[in-house]
Amino acid sequence: MMRRRLSISDRLFPQGDTNDGAGTSSAGAGAGGDAAGGDELEELDPRAIEAAAWTDKEIRKLIDEIIARGYTDDDGKHAITFGQLFDETDQIFDALSGILKTAKKYKVVAFDAEQLWQGQNDDTVITLLKEDHAGIEIKRRKKSSLVPIGGAPGRKGSMGFGGVSLATQNAKCHVCEKTVYQVEFVGASDKAFHKNCFRCCTCNNKLSQNDYAVGHDRKFRCNAHHKEFEMSGL
Repeated sequence: MMRRRLSISDRLFPQGDTNDGAGTSSAGAGAGGDAAGGDELEELDPRAIEAAAWTDKEIRKLIDEIIARGYTDDDGKHAITFGQLFDETDQIFDALSGILKTAKKYKVVAFDAEQLWQGQNDDTVITLLKEDHAGIEIKRRKKSSLVPIGGAPGRKGSMGFGGVSLATQNAKCHVCEKTVYQVEFVGASDKAFHKNCFRCCTCNNKLSQNDYAVGHDRKFRCNAHHKEFEMSGL
């Protein structure tokens, strides 16, 4: 069956306000823009566009894998158990559960669980609802609603990862609230961490200088789970 491949810029997104002060935009749209009522929306971050493109690609790949590996149910839809999909695509998807959760949000798939876990949900059936994916929405918030991480607007951040200023102050760890001495110090986004406490809040793996990001909820995640979180719209 031939299926049209839609690029992320093909998606037509609704513009304007939502109840939470956010708008949505295509990744190919221009920066800036005004929301309804004249309140300017935040500029599109290139990282958000990159994350949207990555998620879009993963969902399209997910569609192909379910069609190729699954079966046809009584309603004529493609379906597969989570256990089979997980086992057969462990070298294809870095974060299958997160991609499935996002695909469910966009009504690409359906399954009876809030979150799928290996072992616990191996028999849960994933049903493919549609073979085309229209694209990923990028939420754009009003500039007036943004609260900078780490202080007032225009303030520069700390020294960043491994910053010296916090390390020499024996600051308290952002996670365990115990003193962080210089030998065990990691600094990120104006916060001090013990090396063992600096972990992704989703997968609990240790974070590193090249693998961490801070979400709009101000929580720290590895890059893979940060992409999933930002695209989930939570």
